[in-house]
Amino acid sequence: MAAQAAAPVSPAEARQDPWFAGTQPRPAARAFVAMLRRAGDEGLDPAAYPIAAIEAALAEAESGTDDEARTRASALLTEALTAYARDLRVPRRIADVTYIDPELIPAAPAIEELAAGGSPAERLAELQAGNPAYQDLRAGLARYRAKWAGLPQIRIPEGPPLAPGSRGERAALLRQRLGLPASATDKALYDAVLAFRTAHGLAPARTADRDTIAALNRGAAHYEGLIIASMDRVRGLPAGGARYVLVDTAAARLRMIEGGKEAGSMKVVVGKPGMETPQLAGFIRYALVNPYWNVPPDLVQRTIAPAVLREGTGVLAQRRYVLSADWRSTDPVDPGAVDWPAVSAGRASVWVRQLPGGRNMMGAVKFMLPNDMGIYLHDTPDKSLFQRADRRLSSGCVRLEDAARLGQWLFGQPILGGDTATPDRRVDLPAPVPVFTTWLPASVEDGRIRFRRDAGKGLRSAAGPATAAGAGA
Repeated sequence: MAAQAAAPVSPAEARQDPWFAGTQPRPAARAFVAMLRRAGDEGLDPAAYPIAAIEAALAEAESGTDDEARTRASALLTEALTAYARDLRVPRRIADVTYIDPELIPAAPAIEELAAGGSPAERLAELQAGNPAYQDLRAGLARYRAKWAGLPQIRIPEGPPLAPGSRGERAALLRQRLGLPASATDKALYDAVLAFRTAHGLAPARTADRDTIAALNRGAAHYEGLIIASMDRVRGLPAGGARYVLVDTAAARLRMIEGGKEAGSMKVVVGKPGMETPQLAGFIRYALVNPYWNVPPDLVQRTIAPAVLREGTGVLAQRRYVLSADWRSTDPVDPGAVDWPAVSAGRASVWVRQLPGGRNMMGAVKFMLPNDMGIYLHDTPDKSLFQRADRRLSSGCVRLEDAARLGQWLFGQPILGGDTATPDRRVDLPAPVPVFTTWLPASVEDGRIRFRRDAGKGLRSAAGPATAAGAGA
């Protein structure tokens, strides 16, 4: 029996049944099944959805003789719609992220929203609109698959580096692995090696060294998995034009997002190995201009106490440090009354703050997202750090290459300058701005996917509160 042409769908009809008009499936049902088949484009697995069962039930329902088939098809479609919307919008590893502000926890839209208007597939396609990090990675995954996934995924034995002039079985396998004929010239081969290295996070070179061979032997599926992992980590970012800050700690880069596009970016310094900046989501609510630096207790023990024992308490004034009993107190403590050997040994403690200005580690401003981990974004007097390729140098906080520019973007006007005498001068944001920190094993830079050499590292869960709010650096 030929399928009947579908009548226009009214909103009221779509709310009643987005999948069927009378006895016949709506075009929306077929469009959604086609979308499920393309789930791999979104880094999802089509096998996770009951596509074959849906198509069988739709075929039975189209015959017009089986009401149970229509009921079964509608139920399967709705179940798949619920699952697919969740998978498209909510990160699988959402538990890895500390949501300081619960309202930032991503959630899939209600089925009623997706079914409204009778075109669930169109609504699903809009879920990640205005999420540039996701869209860049999605396009990057397609480009990666087109260029690298179709090559022969054969293994090359380990051995000496291969360079122009190399011959033998391993050189022949290298040609084959990179999709070149046996007759390919050395220039063509090592141009392909250069392209592979550049695309896979290795230093540009026309030599297939041990790292190159290891990357080739991991196979395209491994690198696709890194892109997909990054896609998953940015699924929950705001979409539809929201304004927010995204810090990719793997790339040590901050992006300002507004209107569904990148409004600017800058280098940052992030947590060092063992003190990694955690994945978190919260609101920047205010800035502290001319901030104190609350020295983390471990640094007091490891650096300040030994310096006092070597040079005397005068070193504290030289470095503009002041002491108090704890971070809540502003009552000064006499340096001469402190048991510095006990502080150095970890048997006693004293709270140390560095006065604003000069070489204060916080620089001119810090942007506060109140949290128990002591994590925030701040200026720094040491701009030389931003010239380093590896910028994992902080104790967990995010140091900014251009704090004044971020402040201008956040507040819509300059916030630095003016009053330089008042320490910790608070400037509230007119409306809080979300900030998200995450570790992306693959990201898009200058239109190309970049893989991180240590892509499996760099994640830290929030194991508990810091010893004091705002102590990090």
